[in-house]
Amino acid sequence: MNDVLFEIVHKMTQQRDSDSLQRALLIGLMDVLPLHEAALYRPVGEGSVMHMEQLLEVKRSPDEGATGNSCEVIDNIIELSLATYVNKCMEQAELLVDEEPSIYRMLIPLTIDHKIKMVLSLNGEKQVSKSHDFIKNVIKIYENFSAVLDGSERDKLTGLFNRRTFDAKLKRMLKAQKTRQHKYIPDQKKSDERNLSPNASAWLVILDVDFFKRVNDRFGHIVGDEILLEIAQRMTDCFRRADYLFRFGGEEFVIILEPISCEMAKNVLERFRKTIADYKFPLIGEITVSLGFARITENDFPVTILSRADEALYYAKEHGRNCVYNYEQLIDEGKLEKTVVKGSVDIF
Repeated sequence: MNDVLFEIVHKMTQQRDSDSLQRALLIGLMDVLPLHEAALYRPVGEGSVMHMEQLLEVKRSPDEGATGNSCEVIDNIIELSLATYVNKCMEQAELLVDEEPSIYRMLIPLTIDHKIKMVLSLNGEKQVSKSHDFIKNVIKIYENFSAVLDGSERDKLTGLFNRRTFDAKLKRMLKAQKTRQHKYIPDQKKSDERNLSPNASAWLVILDVDFFKRVNDRFGHIVGDEILLEIAQRMTDCFRRADYLFRFGGEEFVIILEPISCEMAKNVLERFRKTIADYKFPLIGEITVSLGFARITENDFPVTILSRADEALYYAKEHGRNCVYNYEQLIDEGKLEKTVVKGSVDIF
C-alpha cells in the first residue's frame, strides 16, 4: 500500500493549480479503491441561504470494470438526500459513513488553513471501509499541498485570487455556464435569488477605486493597503462563493460573476457599489468605486472580454465615477462603438 500511496502523492504534487489538484485526488483514489464515484462539494452562500454545490465528480465507466474513469466538472445543486449528510459532515467536522444495503458512502471534510473548505464523497463497495487509514493519509497530504498551491494562487495582501490564475478560472466558469441547470434549492423564495434564465451568462467585471492615488499621496501606502484590504473583505462578504474574485494589482480588482441575467448582474454590482459608498473607512471616511462589466462568451479571447469591461469602466470614470456600466448596453445605446480586439489568448 505504501507504493500506491507514493504513486498518488507523486501525481498530486505534479499539479500546479488547485483545480487540477482536485482532479488528481479523485482520480487517484478511483484508481486504487473499489469506488463507483468520487465527488467534491463546497458550501455556497451564507447563513440561511447556504447550500452545497458539486464541484467535481469522477465516475467509473460502466464498461471499463475496475479501471478507467471519466472526469467531468459539474456545477450544480446536489440532491437533497445527500445534502443532509454533507451538511452534517461539515457541522461535525469529522468523517461520516452513510451505509445502506445498496450503497456505501464515506463523507470526509477537507480542511485548508484550519477551515473546512470542501467535503469529499466516496461511493463504492463495502470493502472501502478497510481503507479508512489509507484514505485519511491521502487526505492529509492533499490538504497540506492544497494549502501551498492556494498560497501561490492568492494575492499576498488581500487573499483574493491573483492575476496568474485568471485564465484557468475563466475557462472553469465557461464550462460551468454550459452545464449548470439549477442555482438554488427549489423551496427557496429569496427576492435576490440568482435563478438561471435562458439569457443567463457569466460576466467579467473590472472594479477600480476612485481617486485612490490621492489616498496614497495624503495618507501613505500603509493606509492605502488597509483600504484595499477593507474593499477585498467587502467583496468577499457581498459576492457569492461561486463568483471568482481577483486583485489584478494596485487598486484594480476583477470579478467573474456566475451565470445570471444582465439585469441581475447589474443589481448585484449596484448593491456592492452602494455598500462601498456607505461604508465608513478608518481615517479616510468615504471611498467610492467605479465598475464596468461585459458578457463572457466562449468565442472571445480573455483579452477581448477584459478590453470590453475596461471600456465600460472607462466610461464610468468619465461620467461621474461611483457608478456601474455594462458594455453591451452602452453599445446598444450608441454610447460606445464596438471595437475588435486582436491578440493572442495569453493576456499576460
